[in-house]
Amino acid sequence: MTEIKPTELRVTLYQGDDMAKVQAAFEAAEAAEQAALQIEMGRKGVSARVGDGAETKPDRAEVLRLSAEYDALVEEAKPRAVSVLMRAVGRKKWREMVREAQPPREGDKGDEALGFDQEKLSDLLVPECMAEPSFKLRADQEAFLDSLSDAQFGHLYDAAYAVNRGSVPDPKADMSSMLSRIYGETSESPERLG
Repeated sequence: MTEIKPTELRVTLYQGDDMAKVQAAFEAAEAAEQAALQIEMGRKGVSARVGDGAETKPDRAEVLRLSAEYDALVEEAKPRAVSVLMRAVGRKKWREMVREAQPPREGDKGDEALGFDQEKLSDLLVPECMAEPSFKLRADQEAFLDSLSDAQFGHLYDAAYAVNRGSVPDPKADMSSMLSRIYGETSESPERLG
């Protein structure tokens, strides 16, 4: 019998204000990278919008410094963080939980679009998908989940939903064939122009 290994996704939950620091460092590095990219695009003749700063020299050293600062903060926060492994539950269990989470909450557009109560599904799905850390007692797992902020629990729900309903790439698709299909259709070769 052929078995498929369940899809897994690891979520890092940072402690205290570590998440705010890591997020701020990430956003600063990303903004510097975007600014440098805009400047570089302007150099290559790609029109930049007025005020994008394309008239200045890209500061690659600043991008590297901010990226290194982000990496250092992540490394510093990692020992304090909690790593949670979310694992898919399988289609029958998934469907059972979705049925249990119906009907959607009235007036909630997100629920109505999906056809179920997301809050109820999150309470069912997250504990079932949590493969690590493991807890001997269900009460200990519930206490751990109850200690999380709503945002942290939301990250776990997003991961649990993704491992069960996320898209999976086509194993037969490869990038080179996709690119040849895209660019082949827009080729300006004489055969296509004639």
